[in-house]
Amino acid sequence: MREDGEEIPVSEWQHFLDGFSLNHDGWIADVEVATIDGSSKIAVQNKAFGGISADLANIDSRVTIAFDEDPMEHVAINISGPRRILLTGPTADDLVIEAMDGTRTMLRFVEARNPGKPSGMSDAA
Repeated sequence: MREDGEEIPVSEWQHFLDGFSLNHDGWIADVEVATIDGSSKIAVQNKAFGGISADLANIDSRVTIAFDEDPMEHVAINISGPRRILLTGPTADDLVIEAMDGTRTMLRFVEARNPGKPSGMSDAA
């Protein structure tokens, strides 16, 4: 594993993210977005993770992180121009998505909601 995390090859993103989403469904997470100028902000705090997907089929590729809270309040974070996805964290349950513009979006889990499922990389990875 690299110092900044284990990089997921682009060719495996779809498969990896499907398994990752299943293994972490309902876990409570935060999302922090750090820009290339050094500023950062918390974009999502203490929300139930609903899944992560990659749309690489067109020129406007993106990764979307969705949260399952109140059905009336759909929360999604879109990362345009994803360049790298890294599996990070002390238990390899967190993700960093780096965009072409240098922005780093960090998905960090603060509470596991499905203790019966294994953490870390899924069978799909």
